Amino acid sequence: MLRTSRAALGAAMIVNLICTCGCAPPALPPAAEILAGLNAVILDPGRSCEEMRSHFGLENLPLANNPADLGIAYEEFELLTPAGEMLRTWYVPALRERGVIVVSNGSTGAMQCYLHGVWLLTQMGWTVVTYDYTGFGGSSGVASLDTLIPDLEAVVAWALAHTGQTQVTLLGVSLGTMPSVAVAVRHPDAVNAVVLDSPVALGDEIERYGGLLRLPVDEIILAVNPALISENTVVALAQPLLMFVHGRDRVTPPTQARKIYERAPGPKELVEFTGLSHGMGQYLATEEYVNRIEPFLARVWDVPAIAWRYVPAATATEQ
Repeated sequence: MLRTSRAALGAAMIVNLICTCGCAPPALPPAAEILAGLNAVILDPGRSCEEMRSHFGLENLPLANNPADLGIAYEEFELLTPAGEMLRTWYVPALRERGVIVVSNGSTGAMQCYLHGVWLLTQMGWTVVTYDYTGFGGSSGVASLDTLIPDLEAVVAWALAHTGQTQVTLLGVSLGTMPSVAVAVRHPDAVNAVVLDSPVALGDEIERYGGLLRLPVDEIILAVNPALISENTVVALAQPLLMFVHGRDRVTPPTQARKIYERAPGPKELVEFTGLSHGMGQYLATEEYVNRIEPFLARVWDVPAIAWRYVPAATATEQ
């Protein structure tokens, strides 16, 4: 999930791009300072799972520290990034593997906060590899937009080597949609398809909020790795795409999300949860979510689709 809001992003831009006396600065801060401001408002690695559950109104969602708490086996690994940081990575094998899905999570909290989606995939027979971004959860380093793509590239390379597969499917949620698009475009031989849940159009977001505050939008966008601007990068995405959008999404409104979808040139499917907000489809419309993602993945991996009925998971202490 991405925590950016109109007020939060506006406040961060003001702090980082407007001088303390309230007037426009004679010159822009260096790109590194602009990026630091974006990191501060977009990335929230310290939020606890309990806080997230309360914030998003998901009080009935079981809390778990790891997949074993939900009754599924897993292994934990430590991967090195090109920058020398360590990424905490979970390998969650399905009992009867049908394919491998690499999951990139939202901008808030550690990967255990997103175990609901992992549990759904493994119950359908998909092996999952998921990880903490640099500076998140059990990973070392400082959280930054700049590390999102190399983090995912390192995880994909490891997943291919560890599983023996020649390709993986990338599933990105909110923030995770940006590196998922970028890595799929960079490594088409290693990625067979992409699933985007609540995609983020970062360039549009900066223009929307920065324009309201009369900030130098072009310069702010130049401080960001252009590959993270999904609405531009997606034009080179040839793999099959499944996109989930939400009618009440205030981070990336449906009109902006559809821009990403419309620009994708390959085979594609769009699912809209009209009455739900950012990232809530898999939690509040789980049956429909499962019924759309399962046949898509089955086609991508050329395996028979299965009929699986969702029954909520329970933590080990609740069973």
